[in-house]
Amino acid sequence: MTLRVVMLLYPRLTQLDLTGPFEVLSRLKDVQIELAWKKSRKPVEDASGLQIMPTVAFGGLSGCDLLFVPGGPGQLELMEDTETLDFLRRMAQGARHVTSVCTGSLLLGAAGLLTGYRATSHWLSLPQLALLGATPVSARVVVDRNRITGAGVTSGIDFGLTLAAEIAGVEEARRIALAIEYDPDPPFPPATADPRLVAEVRAQTAGFQARREEVARAAGARLGLAPPAGPLPEPAPVASPPAPASPPCVPDDTGTTMKLYRYLTGPDDTAFCNRVTAALNKGWQLQGAPTLTFDPVKGRVICGQAIVKEVPGEWHEDVKLSDY
Repeated sequence: MTLRVVMLLYPRLTQLDLTGPFEVLSRLKDVQIELAWKKSRKPVEDASGLQIMPTVAFGGLSGCDLLFVPGGPGQLELMEDTETLDFLRRMAQGARHVTSVCTGSLLLGAAGLLTGYRATSHWLSLPQLALLGATPVSARVVVDRNRITGAGVTSGIDFGLTLAAEIAGVEEARRIALAIEYDPDPPFPPATADPRLVAEVRAQTAGFQARREEVARAAGARLGLAPPAGPLPEPAPVASPPAPASPPCVPDDTGTTMKLYRYLTGPDDTAFCNRVTAALNKGWQLQGAPTLTFDPVKGRVICGQAIVKEVPGEWHEDVKLSDY
């Protein structure tokens, strides 16, 4: 049986919100995907100027099995657009899955489709879901019954694979992940781990986010929802665990050896590899996977690796192994 997917397309969306899930879902067997906008046959420009062609107008659809809504700056205007909100409600009525990525969840919320559900969104806008009757969850993908929502832009592939597993099973989702060579290996840790960068991005987007919150409050009021008391709480950023610290030497149970921990670093691949070699030659063992960490003092990304060594009795450092 054909899976009918309707993906909302609109001006000034973030194209990766749409194209990431599209790439995954298009690889499912027997699937038909429609890109819906008010009027078809005219290209729609995303927030960066990329043009995407709709395949169907709102009036050309009677229903779907899966409704998907991407996010982007253009979402703001649509939260007050009756025609779009009515279309989303109509498509959701018979849909098996009602879904979104990024601030597409705010559009679903404005249509009253997330009231009483747990959901996620882009980290900057996540608290605003509370204004629309949803419970904000700081996670990459959130599944609550037939509502599946993805976080910011790049979560679209994670979202798509989660959805593929729901529809076609885990093995099929794994085949798709292999086919698209989905093997994330970020060149540095999430920027949310750097308070300085977080503050800068918040400052740069403060005006737009204030407008977004204002529109969300108005949408919640139209739905008859009482806004949460006080300011919206900021969600905890999703970040990689911090790099291992360098705790003091800790004796083991026998009292005759000491287990030493260090975090070996290097300013570049070559220096890092040289230090790893020196450490291994002195009897240290690597612990865990290598990491990349932003050093706010030196203003650069450095290579890192946790190392451990067991030695008898008192130990004196005879080689500088760590920058920290």
